[in-house]
Amino acid sequence: MAYHPQTLKEIAQLGGNIDLSEINYSPETVKELLLIAKESGAHVTVSSSYSSIIVQEFVELAGNQLTVKVN
Repeated sequence: MAYHPQTLKEIAQLGGNIDLSEINYSPETVKELLLIAKESGAHVTVSSSYSSIIVQEFVELAGNQLTVKVN
């Protein structure tokens, strides 16, 4: 079941870890979640289905608060 991006943002704001590896949200949505997670101390997992350039942008935003799941 996919959650609405606003719900995910609220979870991240509360410090909840989020696994996005089964569903691909838009890169913009993921970037917003990563910024929130970085501030709250949450962790985000994404799939490796994004382009390498996009994944690099994710890492630059979130650092060690991001896991890239390689399928």
